[in-house]
Amino acid sequence: QIGQHMFKAGTVVVSLLVTTSLNCASAFCVLPSLTTTYARACHCPATATVTCEASKENTQRRNLLLTSISGVVGSQLAASATQGRVSSSAKVSMSGGESVRPVRVCVVGAGSISREFALYHFGPKTQTVVTSIVDLDEERARCLAADVGSVQAGARVESKGSAYAAVAAESRGEPVPFSRTLAPCLAGCDLVYVGTTPNSHAKLVLEALAAGKSVLMEKPLAAKAEDADAIVKAAELAQQKGQSVGMDIGMRWNPALHELRRLAVTERQLGRITSARLTLAFTQWPRDWQMQPWVAGRAEGGILREVGTHFFFGLMELFGERCVGCVRTDVSYPPPNIDGSGGGGAEVAARGTLRLGRAAGELAGLEIALEVGTDSKVGDVYELELTGERGTLLLKDFCRLKRTAQVEEWVVPNGSYGRVESVVTLIDEMRGAAKRGGTQE
Repeated sequence: QIGQHMFKAGTVVVSLLVTTSLNCASAFCVLPSLTTTYARACHCPATATVTCEASKENTQRRNLLLTSISGVVGSQLAASATQGRVSSSAKVSMSGGESVRPVRVCVVGAGSISREFALYHFGPKTQTVVTSIVDLDEERARCLAADVGSVQAGARVESKGSAYAAVAAESRGEPVPFSRTLAPCLAGCDLVYVGTTPNSHAKLVLEALAAGKSVLMEKPLAAKAEDADAIVKAAELAQQKGQSVGMDIGMRWNPALHELRRLAVTERQLGRITSARLTLAFTQWPRDWQMQPWVAGRAEGGILREVGTHFFFGLMELFGERCVGCVRTDVSYPPPNIDGSGGGGAEVAARGTLRLGRAAGELAGLEIALEVGTDSKVGDVYELELTGERGTLLLKDFCRLKRTAQVEEWVVPNGSYGRVESVVTLIDEMRGAAKRGGTQE
């Protein structure tokens, strides 16, 4: 949903008007590139002020990429974890006694996030099995394929301090097949997981859907508006044929966010909400575990696109779709070098407001202060705070919720990040679609 947008962007003297079918906050998926275009057209310095106002809907797009997600993980899949390697043809028993074949997954991308999914989230506990790895870097694909094969043969997963750096503790069995391209792997999978850079999403997703496969992809949907729209169109058609499309956007299942919504919005325990802020601050960008050129670049990376999308989606979960009526922010970029090179860096700071519109109902007009930076002196900060007449609720580090009133308490001390839930829910949808279509797995 983060990238469900049909942008009709026009450069004006003082602003960029962005029309989006979902929510103006979605503009942040491509805001850095839009700001660059604006600055060039007006011969502005590296810091530009951009105003995005949501016009009346002129496009009725249904919720597409997450319609496969019910929002309630009532699946039997997660309850039926087994030990040891699961072959792509073996059938396993679900808790209800039904025997099913695990869903075969082709993992595209062998970087940090794909490594976590391949070694932790695809496997017996989600009734899936990785059957192949795809990466343009053949050596990286080979390494992940070997680790996956070892884990499927019974080796323990060793985190190495982070799930992003996980490896098999020992070498066992045989590597799963790997390739530099997706085509050779399509015949042997049911689901394609796309964990690659944003600009590569459209080609890979369209190729997988055209081959009749379901898709689970990383956010953001794309780095370019035209790519995002192509994915939406292809996925709409594919869903009509019984394929499922989902996105790993953990805020959909985040228990801390759910509790924030219940306390602040549904039950109004804060009373009238008087102020709100979203702070994303980092000691450096990219972060240590994500030191890739594309993450540092304006074309595909940046804080707003990589991290902001989680929280912009979170705002929609809190206040409803299309809740943000206007976004105004000053975005700063690193200056180019003296020789003119190096001018494509991602934003280093962004400060402004997100104002809730009529879709937010009684909360319309509430301004959420936005502050993004790369000069934090207190470590990395991920915070969404709502303050009301009777206290404050703070969503911290994605998965923790603190309430401050007469006393301070952690309402949710450490909730789930939502990644395994994104897999389980999509697999449920795939199995449901297969049954509705008369396909026996």
